[in-house]
Order: sequence, then structure tokens, then C-alpha cells
Amino acid sequence: MVKTVTALAQLVNRLGGNRMKTVLSLLAALLLSSALVPAQTSCTSQTVGTTVYTNCSNGTSTTSQKVGNTTYTNSSNGTTATTQKVGNTSYTNSTNGTTTTSQKVGNTTYSNSTNGTTTTSQKVGNTTYSNSSNGTTATSQQVGNTTYTTIKK
Repeated sequence: MVKTVTALAQLVNRLGGNRMKTVLSLLAALLLSSALVPAQTSCTSQTVGTTVYTNCSNGTSTTSQKVGNTTYTNSSNGTTATTQKVGNTSYTNSTNGTTTTSQKVGNTTYSNSTNGTTTTSQKVGNTTYSNSSNGTTATSQQVGNTTYTTIKK
């Protein structure tokens, strides 16, 4: 899970505009999911300027803010992550000690985390599909400034 979050956070720094909003929504949703949440969690993200506010059906929330090439994400569960974008590569460090490196190739992003999790995310139109080696999948669809995400374990 942490690798998935880190990979998505790295993707955020490589994207701009609507694509960034979609990935921030996925990142926030994945930060909020854990082994203790239901098999499926739904999240809604609202973008206001460079800040994305996310609320999930499991009662958790995150706030992500992009400042230059860095994105700061804070979750109501106490987890924070900082993502730095350098070219097509993003580096994410989480307070849980996990570091993730992500690389974007076309519409696909490949992420590897120090906890052994790998994640592949692909954007098709307004929808982003993410699959993690830990069995977690996420689908996110953007409609204007709002993004709807469903996470399944």
C-alpha cells in the first residue's frame, strides 16, 4: 500500500492540470486505505487552486498541496508524504519510512517502493487505473474539479 501511495505521489509531480488532480485523488485515497478498511472504499476529491481535499467513505481525509515541483500530502490518519518531481521521475518519502520512485512513460506510470510493492497506473481519457503488486486496485474518474475514486483490495 505504501508503495502504491509513493508511486502515485511521484506521478503527481510529473503531471499538471487535470492529470495532476486525478493522481492526487488516487494518492489521497490510497493514503487513507489500510488493512482495517472495508474491501472497497470510495473517495471524492475537490480541487481548489493547487490544493486537493479528499474525503473517503471510511471517514478519513487528506489534503494535498503542490508548491512548485513538490507536493505535500497530509492524512487524517497521521501519515504524511512529500513528493519531489525531477523530469519524468518522482521521488516520494512517507513518514512511515517508505520511499517510492516513479517514472512516467507515455500515459503509464511505473512505481517501485522500498517496501517491495510495485504499482502501474494508466490514464485512459478521464479515467486512471492503478494496479499494485499487493493486490490493491484503484479506479479514478475526473469530472471537472471533482475526482471520484474507488479502491478495492
